[in-house]
Amino acid sequence: AVAGPTYPFRGGIACHTTLLCRHLARRHPVHLVSFRPRVLSRLFRQLDRRDPSRAPLRPEAEGLRCDYLLDPLNPMTWRQAARNIWAQPPDALVLPWGPSLWAPAWTYLAIYARRCGTRVIFICHDVIPHDRLPGKSALARLALRRADAFIIQTESQAHVLAQLLGRLPTAIRRLSHPRYDEWPAALPPRGQAREMLGLSQTEPVLLFFGLVRSYKGLADLMIALARVRAELPARLVVAGEFWEDIAVYRRLARNLGLDDAVVFHDFYVPDEEVPPLFAAADVVVLPYRRASQSGVVALAHGLGRPVIATRVGGLPEMIADGQIGLLVPPADPDALAEAILRFYREGLGPAFETALIDATLQSSDGSGSWQSLVEAIEGLV
Repeated sequence: AVAGPTYPFRGGIACHTTLLCRHLARRHPVHLVSFRPRVLSRLFRQLDRRDPSRAPLRPEAEGLRCDYLLDPLNPMTWRQAARNIWAQPPDALVLPWGPSLWAPAWTYLAIYARRCGTRVIFICHDVIPHDRLPGKSALARLALRRADAFIIQTESQAHVLAQLLGRLPTAIRRLSHPRYDEWPAALPPRGQAREMLGLSQTEPVLLFFGLVRSYKGLADLMIALARVRAELPARLVVAGEFWEDIAVYRRLARNLGLDDAVVFHDFYVPDEEVPPLFAAADVVVLPYRRASQSGVVALAHGLGRPVIATRVGGLPEMIADGQIGLLVPPADPDALAEAILRFYREGLGPAFETALIDATLQSSDGSGSWQSLVEAIEGLV
């Protein structure tokens, strides 16, 4: 059994959970238990949190059994979910670990599972979540110490887990974030994608993709862009929901003289609009000030786009510096600007893209595949 978010929820963990169930179901019966849809409106009153994609990843469309029972703030639903799951006892309960708000529900389900003799496996997207909930480390410890086994995506997160629990668990597997495979391997031609987005055919194009929060360093990238444009007429496309005040970034663009150089797509990007954004870009830039790992790196690599990122958390494990991308210190706009200029001066794009194709072929059945994730779960049961 798997408990976690899926459609109508959107975002990386919901996508990851649904794709994991798709691949597990090819070898095993899978029962997915998810959150009640009305939780969306209660927890995110100011936002429409439903996935707006024309053909979103729906568990029913994958032939999966999915029961929408959980409310992270209602203990009665945890009990209902537990009874639903163990009406036909599973061999294992797989729990994606994300927001701190899930900790009480996951703790309850993990305790119930262990009392029933069911193995509990946590897939840690972030050992310590990025949310601002008070006591998030204590909440993470509360839930994660109930696990029988862990799957993590970077060695740096293994160290964080060991510090949190006071020991490094023996039943632990480290696997790279698998490629999101709901998009076609072949992107539209770059010229066609730029025409669709109203971008110049000749100017360098950088892409910042994903949720915009302060720790992701968009301000550092905009300062770096102003320095880059003293030499190159580069443009920056920012595509993703702003969980910060977008007016702050528009004002920064104006103060830096970047009004015409930064294009804001301030909304959750539907699935069908993702390939043109990556096709139009020469390189993806992720100037994070802190990070554990990044689903955007996995997405960019899967779509054949190199990444310039900061040397934080597990990002150096995902990006081989100078081979498939470039790494710089965090919160250093000068170093970031120099890396962007180097990328264009030395014409690194084609070589990085070729290396990414080779790396994708080598990892299709290796540590960066859904098959390897399924096999890791099987080995931990």
